[in-house]
This record gives sequence, C-alpha cells and structure tokens, in this order.
Amino acid sequence: MHILVIGATGGTGRTYVEQALAAGHRVSVLVRSPQKLQGAAELTVTTGDGQDPAAVRRAFGADPFDAVAILVGGGLSADTTNEDITRNVIDAARESGQRPHLWILSACGTGDSYSQTSWIARLLMRTLLRHPFADHQRQETLVRSCGLPYTIVRPVGLTNGPLTPDGYVARSSGKLPSNRISRANVAHYMVSKLGNPKVESLGVALSGK
Repeated sequence: MHILVIGATGGTGRTYVEQALAAGHRVSVLVRSPQKLQGAAELTVTTGDGQDPAAVRRAFGADPFDAVAILVGGGLSADTTNEDITRNVIDAARESGQRPHLWILSACGTGDSYSQTSWIARLLMRTLLRHPFADHQRQETLVRSCGLPYTIVRPVGLTNGPLTPDGYVARSSGKLPSNRISRANVAHYMVSKLGNPKVESLGVALSGK
C-alpha cells in the first residue's frame, strides 16, 4: 500500500514509518524538517507544514494514496493543529479525486470513548488537557462527516516502551485494563490493520494489557 504520513518525525510517527517500511509498504511523508527523518532514503519526502493547504496539495501529487496517517501531537495551549491538518487532507483528497483511508491518531476520551476513561483521565480532560482534547474533538467531527473511509485510533497515555504485539488491547467499548500504552504498540495496531475493512468507520481505544 502507498501511505502518506503526516507527523513522521514525532514519537509515534517515527515508529509508524519504521514498521510500515518493514511491512513492505511504500511511505511518503510531509514534514517541516526533513533532516529529522530516519531512513529518509526509503521515503518520498515533501517539505512543508500540514497546516498549509498548498503543502498538503503538493504532497498528494499525481500518485494516489491508499491511506493517510495523521500522527500529530499537540501542546497544552489552545490550538487547532489537528483540526487544520485534517481539513487540509480532506480537501486535498477531494480536489485530487482520491479516496484514501484516513487513520487519525486521537486520544482516549474523545467522542464515544469518554465512558472508557478513568475518573483521573476525565479530570485531566476538563483541566490541564482541555485544549488538545478540544482540538481532537473537532478533528474527529470533520473525519466522521467527510465521506472518506476512516479509522480513529484513541490511545490512553503514551509511553516510549518497546513493541509488544501481544501486549495491548483494542476496544470500541468497555473499560480498558491500563492507562498506558507504548507508541510502538499504537503504531503496530495501525500498520497491522491497513486494508482491513473491519476497522472502517470505527473509533478504537487502545491500552496496554
């Protein structure tokens, strides 16, 4: 499959690109700082900001994508980064006539996953993390109404732990066994489900076991 990754130099993005290449996929990336890329020789690189509509249109080009993975983090201040990037991707896909599967890295607690969170997580969502969660909520609203195939991935707190393919769970409902999951395991889920129709139009929460 041919995948466009936005956020390839972040913690989750780096391991996603590594795993996607190892699985035999073609990977293109849109990045602001190409010098931060690992294994750049195996990638098709477009330099630019995902919040710039023209940069996203350049990344789409003439070679169609089977999937677009938006793996962008966020700060604690009021921000529209994920919302802006997602809107630009949807617009570029429509303008180019493409229908890639959108893979959105959101957060557990958004949308209908609120009931899957702990009381501590809910407190943080209302206080310290209220701005990034608001950005993800708007992002998810765009995705669900855009008409493109999508999967929304909602991990609990991210760590830099190792890849353990049998060490995490993915649930669309119900409580989660842990409040932590490694970025490598999140990337593993997203790469392993590429092309799987069973996850289309789903929001899936991830946690460690």
